[in-house]
Amino acid sequence: MDRKKNCFNLIRLLAAIEVFIGHASEHFEIPLPPILYEIWYAFRGVPIFFILSGFLIWNSLLKEENFKIYCRKRVARLYPELWAGVLINAAVMLAVYGKEIMIVPFIAFTFTQATVFQFWTPDCLRGYGVGTPNGALWTIGVMVQSYCMIFALNKWLRGRKSRMKFLIALLFAGMALNIITPGMKGFFPDIAYKLWSQTFFPYIWLFILGAVICECFDGIINFLMKYWPVLLAASLLISVLHLENGIGIYGTVGNSLLGAAIVGFAYALPDFDIKYDFSYGFYIYHMIVINLMVEYGCIGKVSYFLTAFIASAALAVISYYAAGGIGRKLRKDVSV
Repeated sequence: MDRKKNCFNLIRLLAAIEVFIGHASEHFEIPLPPILYEIWYAFRGVPIFFILSGFLIWNSLLKEENFKIYCRKRVARLYPELWAGVLINAAVMLAVYGKEIMIVPFIAFTFTQATVFQFWTPDCLRGYGVGTPNGALWTIGVMVQSYCMIFALNKWLRGRKSRMKFLIALLFAGMALNIITPGMKGFFPDIAYKLWSQTFFPYIWLFILGAVICECFDGIINFLMKYWPVLLAASLLISVLHLENGIGIYGTVGNSLLGAAIVGFAYALPDFDIKYDFSYGFYIYHMIVINLMVEYGCIGKVSYFLTAFIASAALAVISYYAAGGIGRKLRKDVSV
């Protein structure tokens, strides 16, 4: 089967929209109806991003082993659009909130937003918008760490006869780290727990799950394509019944079933795909828009929700063709 024939672009966009819905509902103070809330909660955007990243990165490593080229491609994928978003967000904050900003912390904040320390916000920006100028970007640091770990894991396992057994063992180990993470909160200082939650450790299992699906792709894809509705229904049931509440940052069983379901769906219905991947730009810009609107008191109306969605979508399209175009050119210019 041709691994390129799928609808991953559509799935990633839906995952980004799921993240937007959660943030917009919370910060605009527009509660979702109970049924919509359960569907939203079950279709978790961040785990989907991580699982698909693991799948696609592992697939790329089947053809490429050079770490320098690997890094250049990952940087070209992540950072041009990120840097454009960081600069735009900085300009917006200076224009709207400039009188409250202290220049040294602001410069440090802008630097951290553009690298891998997106989780930090200085006190001088806590009064802007929702209190975190682009909190959604915490995933960037986790992804960069996980990309490095996945490369090291692939290199270590290359040529080993027990390759799949090691992957499965590491998957369960990663699941265990995820499961015990919430319980660590009462045993360690708050700052230590927060820093731990910004490392790859609680989330690496999602990337490894994607790698496992990729590794045994030929043997399981027909099953996943046939039974993805069953897998998705089981995942939704676990979520709706709250069977994994309090078990890890993300439920291991429910999200494992969800990961298998979305891969099956992607290959069963490749014609559903959209030509361009606007998800990353949408993810980067949606909190910039929401913060700006909240700063101007836009709370409590559905029209604000729709306005933020349209603005985020428009910025995502611009980002894809502008900064994203630079990244695609850089990736294309990298030769193995």
